[in-house]
Amino acid sequence: MLTFEDCLALSDLSEAQIIALAEHEHLPEMLALEYGEYLMHSETGAQELKAMIDADLQRSGSTKNIACLKQILDTYKKAH
Repeated sequence: MLTFEDCLALSDLSEAQIIALAEHEHLPEMLALEYGEYLMHSETGAQELKAMIDADLQRSGSTKNIACLKQILDTYKKAH
């Protein structure tokens, strides 16, 4: 049986990116991991995921959350 950590290691995403996707899509983290993996291997998925993080950044009201999302977005941009 594969664990969350096993699946995360096989994905092209960080745990923070998966958590951000889970919050954006209102999904459990394991389902967000599966969805993120799907997006990363689709033609426009990388841009879609970036747009989701950007949208959450624009809607965020918490300074702490904004800093966290900016860091996630910067890491994502460097990797993809």
